[in-house]
Amino acid sequence: ACGAAGASRSSLRVACLRTAAELVAAAGAVGQERMGSSVVHMGEHAAPALNACLNLALFAAGAAERAAAAALISAYCASNTDGQLLLASTISPMGARPAGAEAEVPGPLTPSELAKVTFGSMLVRALSADAGAGDDGARVAARAALILAIVLADSHDCQCRALVAPLEMATSSAAPAETLIARVLRLLDSVGAHGAAPGISGTTEGPQMLRLALLRLLFAWTDGCP
Repeated sequence: ACGAAGASRSSLRVACLRTAAELVAAAGAVGQERMGSSVVHMGEHAAPALNACLNLALFAAGAAERAAAAALISAYCASNTDGQLLLASTISPMGARPAGAEAEVPGPLTPSELAKVTFGSMLVRALSADAGAGDDGARVAARAALILAIVLADSHDCQCRALVAPLEMATSSAAPAETLIARVLRLLDSVGAHGAAPGISGTTEGPQMLRLALLRLLFAWTDGCP
């Protein structure tokens, strides 16, 4: 269901994803370990199943399919400190956007891209779809924030690790890299003070979704964080 060669009908993919989430939850640690080590085959490429699920949770056309994929990720992370920490450890800096370049809304990754990227780098890429990326960019960033909240929930180690995770490579000692928490707070300030991040226009649904998602993320992040 997660791969490019998975079920062709959205309703069938949703059913497969929901069933997989129930199986992982029912099997506990054993099911989570199997989920974390599983791969999906898409033509000549094989990608981690969690990457494929995240791709659907962020970019699937239907809301039901996105929710089902997010539920499977949630089943993997539930009371799975080691698994959560593994996902959090893959958050890594991404290259800075060239000066003057227009922001782009991230789209679904191809099978070859899914086989090469990490779960964390996919989240960082989606969270960078904020200012200038339009209403669609706000929606993608909101979905990424909700997935990150799942990864960080009830895990002190993940919460602490994410506090210092850089999003970009530092250009000099005088200009330290922006951290993940700084990006989240800056984005929340933008959507909270102005109703939309700079550059986001069109309907207000995207920015509203992003504001609520960021608040949920911060609640999950700070709940019990030392």
